[in-house]
Amino acid sequence: QATSPVRTFTIGTEDTENDESSAAAAIAAHLGTEHVFHRVTSEDALKLIPELPRIYDEPFADSSAVPTLLVSRLARQHVTVALSGDGGDELFGGYQRYSPGRRLWAATARLPHLARRTVGKVLRVASQSPVYREMERSFGPLRAVRLGSRGARFADALLSEDRDALYIETLAQWRDLVRDAPVVADPFRTELRASLATHAERAMLLDLITYLPDDLLVKVDRASMSVSLEAREPLLDHRIVEFSMRLPLRMKIRDGQGKWILRRVLERHVPASLMPQRKLGFSVPVGAWLRGPLREWSEELLETRAMRDDGFFDADLVETHWREHLTSERGWDNHLWTVLMFQAWLREWRAEGERRARSAAS
Repeated sequence: QATSPVRTFTIGTEDTENDESSAAAAIAAHLGTEHVFHRVTSEDALKLIPELPRIYDEPFADSSAVPTLLVSRLARQHVTVALSGDGGDELFGGYQRYSPGRRLWAATARLPHLARRTVGKVLRVASQSPVYREMERSFGPLRAVRLGSRGARFADALLSEDRDALYIETLAQWRDLVRDAPVVADPFRTELRASLATHAERAMLLDLITYLPDDLLVKVDRASMSVSLEAREPLLDHRIVEFSMRLPLRMKIRDGQGKWILRRVLERHVPASLMPQRKLGFSVPVGAWLRGPLREWSEELLETRAMRDDGFFDADLVETHWREHLTSERGWDNHLWTVLMFQAWLREWRAEGERRARSAAS
């Protein structure tokens, strides 16, 4: 409907495994858009990270905030309003995690309840024990398959009361990290849970009422508003949301592929050969950055004695994860980024409070 070529904007990363910029460029060329591309480097991140506590105004731990901010700044050089595609995965089954949860629950639900919980507790303790960690460190095959990480996930499945609880567990990053943590209420309302028959539909609903508004929309709104760019979300038009809720699941997920109906619409404009076969997150290589250019910044924020004095987190647990990450024994990218974002936010606003107190005193 545009009277001039549409402008499109893409961020790429140094992590070639998760970089979709080539596919974006091919689609832009097919559609004839005015395409603008920028590759994110560790230097970009280093410059941006000190700004995150002020831009988000809360401990916001989604690392894709970095490329979202950068693509917002890139777009703002050319336009004042932009369209984003948030909501498509939650409404039309786009996340790959919607299917494995059902299979994992099926694999564990056959066990009697008492046996399942007993095995789960033993497996969780074993996977987290220093003895097993040392075995994994010393014995190459164990390190290669990372049984500790997988064992912890399987333990979560065994200890979950039902498929919904299992899904929530699979999204969690840390266990026993926050000291004196309050009990978090089940985000599902009973009538909503009862109205949906399948695990995938309940998982999509949970994401729609938690992950989408609490993470994705916060991320895009604050990133875009920080540069006075208005980001609009056409897929969240209430008519599209209502339409998606009326669709049978087979119109969303079919033959293991999500967003089935959206792909059929897209094929009217873009050939299937140009479409990525699997969904990649809007990710940046956090793990490599923490071991490399962000290491000094990270170690300062994760200093054990200071964290212990603050009293928010189990500082010894964080230190163990940090050392394992540095030696590449286990990848704790997102776990550590979550703590770092809290620590950076705490330092920023604690300093701001001290500045205001000195100003008031003078």
